[in-house]
Amino acid sequence: MSEPLLAAQGLHKVYPMGQAELVVLRGCSLQVAPGEFVAIMGKSGSGKSTLLHILGALDAPSRGDVLFEGVAVNRQTSGVGRAADATLGLLTRQRALSLLLHILAFGLLAGLPGWLLWRATPLPWPELTQVLVWLLAVLFLPLSVTVLFRPTLAQLVERGRVVTRRRVFGFVFQFYHLLPELNVLENVLLPRKVGSSSLRWLGERAAAKEDALRILARVGLSERLRHRPRELSGGEQQRVAIARALVHRPRILFADEPTGNLDAAAGASLMKVLKGLHAEGQTIVMVTHDAGIAAQADRVLVLEDGRLRAAERAAATT
Repeated sequence: MSEPLLAAQGLHKVYPMGQAELVVLRGCSLQVAPGEFVAIMGKSGSGKSTLLHILGALDAPSRGDVLFEGVAVNRQTSGVGRAADATLGLLTRQRALSLLLHILAFGLLAGLPGWLLWRATPLPWPELTQVLVWLLAVLFLPLSVTVLFRPTLAQLVERGRVVTRRRVFGFVFQFYHLLPELNVLENVLLPRKVGSSSLRWLGERAAAKEDALRILARVGLSERLRHRPRELSGGEQQRVAIARALVHRPRILFADEPTGNLDAAAGASLMKVLKGLHAEGQTIVMVTHDAGIAAQADRVLVLEDGRLRAAERAAATT
């Protein structure tokens, strides 16, 4: 059996609710093979979207790990991660005090030795005192800035999650989240543009546009490039969202109730697109409450009482 592309190990998610806690996930584990189409079913409010967001590094688990190609996407819950989380707020509150202490330390390290040298140095060599004082200042100041502004461990973890989301994951949501002021092509190009600096974008724009046009043709929207979202049907908007999710060639496509806002015909058309992508090798993880939609995946899991279990195939197709 091949190494899983994506794996979840003992995922727990708890939301503090004042004096109480809302427990959403209770130790969910799963593996997704390369090229597999996995559907996760569950009732409304069962935590399907929460689980998908954790798998896709949009959210962090309270406990447990998500691994992509064997590498942990989120280490917030490891021993080191918990320590970073516990100290992050304290470090934030101490920034102003830290700056003041660095200024005082700078004065002591640079000024006090200089003053002592000045007291001990005969008057004919005042320039030597000035050189030594400035040498101490030049050596200490970069160290102070580095210590003061270095990222905390928790911040580095979050940066890693952002990079993972941007490079290897794609997302399609129930609500399309298209920018109304941009046309179809501009909406699809947006993830590639956001992921590049202004200078880098100048060199990548032509290739990105070529990819966007190819994907829009794949989802049947070549004739709608200059249309804005309000000029499209719900099914067309969702296909734009799929094209946007695919423009950076993600290794895994996450779909959160992709047919939830569509009528039967539009939903069937959208599933045809997803199945076509899957046939070409795209790995897909989809959540849905519709058994008929879920049955079109390779494998169906059910989220119930915060836990995952395999669905009975006969039940999934009814």
